[in-house]
Amino acid sequence: MQLRTWARVVCCLCALAYASLLCAQAAPWIPSFRLMGAQQGLSNSAVDALVRDQQGVVWMATEDGLIQHAGRGFKTFRHADTAWLPGNSIQALHVDANNRLWISVMGHGVVRLDADRIHAQHFDTHVHSKLVDVWAIQDDGDDVWFGTANDGLLRMNLRTRRIQTYLNATSDSPAGREKIVALLRRAPGDIWVATAAGLFRWRQGQMSIIDLPIGQADDVVYSLAQDAHQVWIGTASGVFSLSNDNRVAVPTWSAAFARPNAAIKIESAGSGQLWIATQRGLKRIEHNQSREVRMEGAMHGKPVRALYRQADGALWATAPGIGLAYLRPNWKDVTQLRALPAKGDGLASVEYRAIAEARDQGWWLAGLDGVLEQVSAEGQVLTRVSGIAKAVRPKAVLASDQGVVWLAGRDELLRIQDGRVRAVFDANARFDALPDASLGELRDAGLGRFWLSFPGWGVQLRDAQGRVLRTVQNAPDAPIGLQSIDALPGGDVFAVVEGRLHHLTQASDAFVPLLTTSVQDLDAVAIASPTQIWAHAPSGLYEFERRHGIWSLKRTLPAETKWRDLEAKGFRVGSDGHVWLATTRGLFVFGENGTRVFDVSNGLSNQQLLAGSLAVSTSSNVAAAAAENGVVMQFLSSAQGVDAEWPRLAPAQIFARANGRWRALNTDGARFIAPADSAEIRIQMHAIAYDDPDAVHYKMRVQGLDRDWIDLGGTYERILSGLGPGRYRINLRAVDGRGRATDIQTIQFELKPHWWQTSWFKLCMCLLLLCLTAGAIWAVVKRAHRRRELKLAREHAQQHAAASSAKSTFLATFGHEIRTPMTGVMGMAELLATTALSQQQMQRVNSIRKSSEHLLRIVDDALDLARIEAGKLDFVAKPFEVRALLEEIAEWATPLSLRKGVQFVFSCDETGVECVSGDVVRIRQVLMNLVGNALKFTAQGTVTLSHRAIERDLHLFCVDDTGPGMRPEQCQRVFERFEQADGALTAHRHGGSGLGLAISAELVKGMGGRLSVESVPGVGSRFSVELPLPQTDRPMPVPTVVTHRRTPHTFDVLLVEDDDAVADVLSALIMQAGHRVTHVLNGLHALVHLSGGHFDVAVLDLDLPAINGFDLARQMRNSGFTGAMLAVSAHANANAESDARQAGFSRFLRKPIRGVDLLDAIESALLDLTEQRAAIDYGKVRFAP
Repeated sequence: MQLRTWARVVCCLCALAYASLLCAQAAPWIPSFRLMGAQQGLSNSAVDALVRDQQGVVWMATEDGLIQHAGRGFKTFRHADTAWLPGNSIQALHVDANNRLWISVMGHGVVRLDADRIHAQHFDTHVHSKLVDVWAIQDDGDDVWFGTANDGLLRMNLRTRRIQTYLNATSDSPAGREKIVALLRRAPGDIWVATAAGLFRWRQGQMSIIDLPIGQADDVVYSLAQDAHQVWIGTASGVFSLSNDNRVAVPTWSAAFARPNAAIKIESAGSGQLWIATQRGLKRIEHNQSREVRMEGAMHGKPVRALYRQADGALWATAPGIGLAYLRPNWKDVTQLRALPAKGDGLASVEYRAIAEARDQGWWLAGLDGVLEQVSAEGQVLTRVSGIAKAVRPKAVLASDQGVVWLAGRDELLRIQDGRVRAVFDANARFDALPDASLGELRDAGLGRFWLSFPGWGVQLRDAQGRVLRTVQNAPDAPIGLQSIDALPGGDVFAVVEGRLHHLTQASDAFVPLLTTSVQDLDAVAIASPTQIWAHAPSGLYEFERRHGIWSLKRTLPAETKWRDLEAKGFRVGSDGHVWLATTRGLFVFGENGTRVFDVSNGLSNQQLLAGSLAVSTSSNVAAAAAENGVVMQFLSSAQGVDAEWPRLAPAQIFARANGRWRALNTDGARFIAPADSAEIRIQMHAIAYDDPDAVHYKMRVQGLDRDWIDLGGTYERILSGLGPGRYRINLRAVDGRGRATDIQTIQFELKPHWWQTSWFKLCMCLLLLCLTAGAIWAVVKRAHRRRELKLAREHAQQHAAASSAKSTFLATFGHEIRTPMTGVMGMAELLATTALSQQQMQRVNSIRKSSEHLLRIVDDALDLARIEAGKLDFVAKPFEVRALLEEIAEWATPLSLRKGVQFVFSCDETGVECVSGDVVRIRQVLMNLVGNALKFTAQGTVTLSHRAIERDLHLFCVDDTGPGMRPEQCQRVFERFEQADGALTAHRHGGSGLGLAISAELVKGMGGRLSVESVPGVGSRFSVELPLPQTDRPMPVPTVVTHRRTPHTFDVLLVEDDDAVADVLSALIMQAGHRVTHVLNGLHALVHLSGGHFDVAVLDLDLPAINGFDLARQMRNSGFTGAMLAVSAHANANAESDARQAGFSRFLRKPIRGVDLLDAIESALLDLTEQRAAIDYGKVRFAP
């Protein structure tokens, strides 16, 4: 009896074990990795090692630097831009118990990067020469173990820095044990050492060897891993385990991991599940079976060099040819079935339109091009049906309990059994033909029966052979707009018709509304039980229940943002009560614990699911659906037990922008310090979340500035501008795609004030304000005083301006009034000199003439000075020859020097300089003034006038004398107005007004030059004139007219002058030359004489009463006068000569006038007139040579 009882127990246990095995095999497990390579910013695809620190940051070792990854992007550290990294070839990485990162750099020792990731310490070969090539690192309290490539095992004490060596090569040791491949700390003081010649263990201060149960005792040990119960060892001969009680276990699959497929890295997932990185790819051990893990896009059959499993089940691995691969912790929730071209048994269709649950295992997949295949949960094709036409466009597929598969196309229905098409029903079938309508859905009705829906036509019930059992067709005038149906095994059908829920019973022959006031706009229905129905609308989900034979609305689930306004592509209820909704935004699962979403954030390659492709298992919590890219996905609704790692925030960074550049802020331990010139503050935060880093959104709140949290979305930084000085507290938080929020991170920073914003400055400003107030009161009083002074100053200025204007008027009038009588004085003296006089009379006449000339020079100097003060001194640049100018001055100065007994000498630099451009009149005036002064003050000796070209366009004129000379203080004031060397004494001895040198200096300055003096008392003086005189071409020769008639000797001259004395002088001078003169007092008399007589020359005074000389000249020309006209004026106006020529005058003479000048002017004017007439009459013109 007891034996039977035990037998029953054993049988039950075996049955349960077998059932659990079947369920486990039925559950999808195909992992789908997210690959990251160069397109994602990974700088090197050959990753040799990877670790994850306590903050969740992943570190990778490559031959070209150290790479950091924290969920978004990659950062590469290289020797060129990182001071603490001595080289780029990284061999090993390790994170110790204090979260310090140990880095082995080939040829440069080991670097320890502190937990703040700022400070580092370098243990180079100077500490120990054997640290040059470290392959493995392991910490153990105060000790750090280093496994080297050729120098054995090193243990360094961090306190004493003492290093001990173990397993070094000796003569009697097996070759290879000095090559340390891997290290494992099983417990404090318990270190496992994998070498190229066996496995060793350090425990209780002793090193011992562990016998290998497989292969040779000195086999290469590649990897070590541990879980709570055992240590896994990967060797060249396979993989075995050693339990905590030292029992050895060799799995049945161990030999599969012998070299050349040795286990490089092992990660235990518990319960006998392992991830193994081998020399030929990645493997997974589950249920004591080895399965190959493929990474779509990575190179197949290549070594996976690094592996790391997180506590939540997420897996990191190297992807050959790509870089890095990441597997989500809930990777079993979604499985994507794809073609496996390397194995040759992958999915066959490019797109699947319909999916149904297979009654034995897996799914039936109906695709394009006549593809119908049964696929297991692992993606293996179990059955592939042949004989289906490629033109069949699958709409629905259904598998019955009798092993029959029904495939509904657009216009045909296929019955399939044992992998072959057994019958085809269409509109032309002889028996049980389909109606002339498009097929819709297939629903199981039990006992091998099934319902077919025809939108716009009706429904049919058929048996296992395809015979029509029942037809419900709509009336022609009342079309049934079927959108979705579902059926109970008993034969009742629930359908969505025209957006409302309808019911078809076994006894009725038409669909009737389920409720009198049904919900509108429904598009799908799914049966949970005979008393529970779910329906979907874009506005939400609706649950209906049946009580006492009456259906009613039980509850409503309003649509959330993610699934609002969506059309149902598939709608089913699983055996566990979960409601499945397939949409273009992914798959939604509704249950007691809330809503779960499967979309691209869960690793789906495409979230746009196809209509009619959703199928739900009746025996498990698995569903399947197809997407547009030809991928079939399996979903687990109840895989909620995975406790995925919660996202966390990495320490925030603060940057300040000053002078256009951003720089990171330093901290004093409590807060960040920002300088006063910070125009903007940038806060950067980073969430360490790997499942869906792009779905993370960030929040920030600046206390005192923000009323509530500011949602930054996917932007992980915020720039604050316009902040005033002070201390600020900032709260940071991140929320991942599943709505999980990180802990609040609080940072503080202080913005230093500018010096003008400090307290001491404000105190100083207050004091300054008091001072300014007192100063303002004083200023008001001062201002009143200043206003009075300004008023007086304006009055003085007005008086000065009036005086200046009066002075200018006086000088002009003075010049006119002086020059006019001077004409009489000098003219009478000249006339007297031509008469028979005694010697005494002649001396008196000469004295009159000299006094008149002296008085004239004084008047000219005064007028020039007035022009200078008024700014009306004009300069006219004309070409002239320097030598001709000097000869003219020498001709004037030589007689003067002979009369004084002084020698006059001049010289001219003719090296390449013939003709220059400048105001020759003003230059002559300056040089004659300087030469005249030199002759005046030189009693004996020599006066020299010299010229020298300093540069091409710069000339120097020097006047040297051997006079008395001047002292330095006299030289300083000699160019001042009304100043002479010895003041009144000089004026008394030599005469003069003291204006000549002052005017000369002003003239030279106006022409852009410089006048200077050098003098030595008792030796003489030198006056130097530097003038810019551009070199120019020689002026064109004046044409000479040859005439054949003889010029008359006697002329008729009309003199118009209102001053009798001047008229007498001018008449006498003209008549003295043998000419006839007619004198009139004004213009009217002149016009009268012109009308009654003939005149060769007219001499007109410009300052006539009634009609001035300019107007008179125009009227004379208009009345037909063709003779020469000479203008005479006493005004010093600079424009008088040009105005006279425009008025028609041939010559212009300024009073006082000498007789020779008057006669020369008359002769030359008549000569010009005669030559013009001759040229017109005879046309014989030639130029003088």
